[in-house]
Amino acid sequence: MRLDVGSKIKQTWPKTRVEYHDSLLGVPGPNVLSGRFDGILIAHDLAIQSESGLAWLREMRDTGSMPPAILLTDSTHGIVEETALQNGACACLIMEQLSADTLCAVCAREWNLAGNSPFDRTEVLTPQSDLSTGRSLSYVNSMSFKTIGGKVIDVPGYQIEALIAHGGMSAVYRASRESDKKQVALKVLQLDEEHDHELIHRFMHEYASVAQLSHPNIITIEERGFSSDFAYISMEYCPSGDLKGRIQLGLLPRDVLEYARQMALGLGAAHRAGLVHRDVKPGNMLFRENGTLVVSDFGVAKDISESQRNFTKPKAVVGTVYYVSPEQIMAGPVDARSDLYGLGVVIYQMLTGYPPFVRKERTEILDAHMSEPVPPLTGKNLQFQKLVDGLLAKHPDDRFQTAEEAIEGLNWIEESFA
Repeated sequence: MRLDVGSKIKQTWPKTRVEYHDSLLGVPGPNVLSGRFDGILIAHDLAIQSESGLAWLREMRDTGSMPPAILLTDSTHGIVEETALQNGACACLIMEQLSADTLCAVCAREWNLAGNSPFDRTEVLTPQSDLSTGRSLSYVNSMSFKTIGGKVIDVPGYQIEALIAHGGMSAVYRASRESDKKQVALKVLQLDEEHDHELIHRFMHEYASVAQLSHPNIITIEERGFSSDFAYISMEYCPSGDLKGRIQLGLLPRDVLEYARQMALGLGAAHRAGLVHRDVKPGNMLFRENGTLVVSDFGVAKDISESQRNFTKPKAVVGTVYYVSPEQIMAGPVDARSDLYGLGVVIYQMLTGYPPFVRKERTEILDAHMSEPVPPLTGKNLQFQKLVDGLLAKHPDDRFQTAEEAIEGLNWIEESFA
């Protein structure tokens, strides 16, 4: 069952007037917005090519006539929330299991709709003005992004500036180091008596794993520490986004070659140091200001030399479902070839815009990794077919065996472009 947002707001506040704006009409101008509305709901995805709610927020903010705006997004990447707040939104709602009741509660808080409203009117800017019922919500506003689990983050020596990404009890922030004002990425984990000790161990293991590495294509870790309620890792800040965002914009074959090569170089350095990343995906590939790609987030990395140690819970699949290798699914031994499988999935996604196995159910995706052939590439992407096949073989022995071999395959494709 689908529930219309406007109807729910009208039901909650009967005197409220709700107006809809067709996104095809373009950004509402000052004559539409000025002094007329208590607030605006705007979708991040406006269902129009090259248009987004973030851009609209910025344009409306610059007119000086925008009422309090709430952005609705499907993205769980913190950069969307951060950009929404920077572009003038008073809050950002992540529609992961969003309920209409909770939506109205947020609107009441941000728009003062409890009865003191001078206009009692709401503008809804969204291509689909309905939300599924029976969902929960992640809510970020300009005040709440500096808290985890209800506790205000206080890391001595650092000034929190903006949210980059967040999970249940951890988050990554852009922060300024007070000693030299250098911007860093600060990964923070809440500590309490009931906290999962395995998660804390992984968090500290990430520092120990990456601190030993020094390579142009691997994120630089600077320090780790503890405050009263939090553990933290300070690492270099990469201001130019991640590979996921660039894939969404579309990539040329030469871009794919370059990004794949840099990923392979970074992974190869980790493998030579005895580490397997185990979560190779576009969101973990970041870009420095100079355009260099770096491999990040070694939170579930495995030390090959200590293969007897098991950081996973029984029957748990470590990694992200779209990129996980068959041996990870089976909880079998993993080595560098598992990362190469993930690299193959990312290359396929860079070429086509989506991973090779997209299904409705998680179990269906895992089954596809185990038994289904990779959908063939077409058109201009055919030159990558042998490379993809060599990375996405079901059995590790049938894949490229090292990152260096994968780089040789990339070099062969590049020569064929000449």
